[in-house]
Amino acid sequence: GTVAGLTGAGGPLLAIAWMVACAIHPLTAVGLSMPYSLATAVAASISNAFNHTLNYPLLWRIATLEGLAFLVGVFSVRLLPLLWIRRLMAITCTLLGLFLLFRCLFVSL
Repeated sequence: GTVAGLTGAGGPLLAIAWMVACAIHPLTAVGLSMPYSLATAVAASISNAFNHTLNYPLLWRIATLEGLAFLVGVFSVRLLPLLWIRRLMAITCTLLGLFLLFRCLFVSL
């Protein structure tokens, strides 16, 4: 949770990558991370609503895209071999790490 907060990458992203690295099947890792994602999203939305900073039009657009991406991922992961899934996750996490590194280096200049 702390690393996710510091990096802004999100807890489930890091948790899923860690679980897959520990040889947990990707579908199981995603399933285990979903309660964390939902709890975090609900808590943040409630906080933003109380502070009058919740952007409702943007919320609905993001939620719709997130739902569609989730469905594409669920169906895709059943079609791809496990090795491909692990490689895609490794590439995604590596690219995210490089993005965060370069953003940190160039923003701090």
